[in-house]
Amino acid sequence: MRSDNFFKNVSMGIVSRLLNQLLGFVVRTVFIYSLSKEFLGINGLFSSVFAFLNLTELGLGSAIVFALYKPLAQGDREKIRELMKFYRQAYWVIGSIIGILGIALIPFLPSLVKDENTLINVNIIYIIYLAETVISYWFWAYKSSMFIADQKEYIASVIKNIVDIFKSLFRIIFLLLLQKYPVISFYVYSILGIAFILISNYLIGKKADILYPFLLEEPEERLPILERNNIFKNVIGLSAYRISGTVNNAVDTLLISAVIGLVANGIYSNYELLVSIINGMIWIVVTALVPGIGNLNTTESDEKKYFSFHCVALLMFWIYGFCGISLWVLLNPFIGSIWLDETYLLSDTTVMLIFLNFITGGMLTVFSIFIEATGNFSKRGLLSIASAGINLLLSIVFLLYTDLGISGVILATIIARMITIVPFYPNIVAKEVFKKKSRHFFCIYFGLLSVSIITGGIIYFFTFFMPGNLPVKFLFQILICIIGTNSIWYLMFRKTKEFNYIKNVLLTIIKKFIRSGQQNGKPKSY
Repeated sequence: MRSDNFFKNVSMGIVSRLLNQLLGFVVRTVFIYSLSKEFLGINGLFSSVFAFLNLTELGLGSAIVFALYKPLAQGDREKIRELMKFYRQAYWVIGSIIGILGIALIPFLPSLVKDENTLINVNIIYIIYLAETVISYWFWAYKSSMFIADQKEYIASVIKNIVDIFKSLFRIIFLLLLQKYPVISFYVYSILGIAFILISNYLIGKKADILYPFLLEEPEERLPILERNNIFKNVIGLSAYRISGTVNNAVDTLLISAVIGLVANGIYSNYELLVSIINGMIWIVVTALVPGIGNLNTTESDEKKYFSFHCVALLMFWIYGFCGISLWVLLNPFIGSIWLDETYLLSDTTVMLIFLNFITGGMLTVFSIFIEATGNFSKRGLLSIASAGINLLLSIVFLLYTDLGISGVILATIIARMITIVPFYPNIVAKEVFKKKSRHFFCIYFGLLSVSIITGGIIYFFTFFMPGNLPVKFLFQILICIIGTNSIWYLMFRKTKEFNYIKNVLLTIIKKFIRSGQQNGKPKSY
């Protein structure tokens, strides 16, 4: 793994994303106070609809990135050109399919909107969101795969996040200027998404042309049919994974909107936003790890790969566990007392289920990383589709035949994951990646998951009964999450080889960062 690129991918991604997420949060706040909950619900609904329509991407990007590892390592520019041309053509087809499917869904829009809407034309807003999604595929999007495969994703990430920052600023300005005209304000807010996705894709494409000028040349031949077939084989496995992930996250929102209503959907979307911010930060680390693990798989011994798996497992446990516990403890106090008010709150039980959904999925990330980095895409196959189907069925049952409401939708996602994905992912990694028995890998998952849940229960218990004024209490809750969680786990894992390896890597990165900062501060000598 090229540690310098990993450090740049993570550090630059985190800095730019933090600023972007902060502005996005400000946009959300201005949106809530400028427009009604109905607008919030429509925005959350269509965001989920187009997350669902993005299923047509079918994981082609990840399959191409995996295919690029070898030619990039060998400097085979002709093969890279062939792959990128294939990718470009595929994305045009994908964008067209999304457009056709999106238009076909227009007659079904009334069934997705339970509440009577008299403020805006839902069809127009839907078409704006559809246009944004289609355009994102048609223009330059495929070129970002070069940065990912070459472990230089920080370049594309910084460009995208800077553009997103400007998008957030423009949205804030127009929301405030047009506060007296909420309908026009919402139209402008939506249209700005189209303009800035074009700017982002264009700038990333131009940067790719500068760093990889050979991409401007047409390949001498088409990608061989055997290689295309291998990519499509990987896409089949990835598509099932994408379907499962999207159904488990996006369809929940659709069902809440259709059965409970737009207001409930708008309230739930605030929780989704905060969880997605945390997931986005974590995913910077995950995406930076995948190319390095892919390189490790082709260059290092089985023993080194096996040790690396345990290190990544501990890292993912620590990150997802800490973030999940913090969400469980802090979501309702933050939304109800710091950010908004109690009318935007979900029940404590629902928040606990959000925590369980977050960590049961998060603890699987180490298996996903090794499956994706080693090219075992097709192994995920039908089990992901089964998970999506069970989740959809259980969500409908819980919504229609119980009083669980939003809690039932989240519970359905957890149950579907635990009876489909969890029994298979450790088995795939054990047999296909390491050629070992799967018992040990199941013990890793359930052992670390149990530690997270028990630790979360302890922290929640101590913070729930804490007296004091809300702002002061919230501050102490944050401190207990940080100090309490990390202290417990430090005492548990401090003597393990994996913990000490991760600690040494982090110390090395910090020293490099400090050293580079000191060197940048010194005047150059000529």
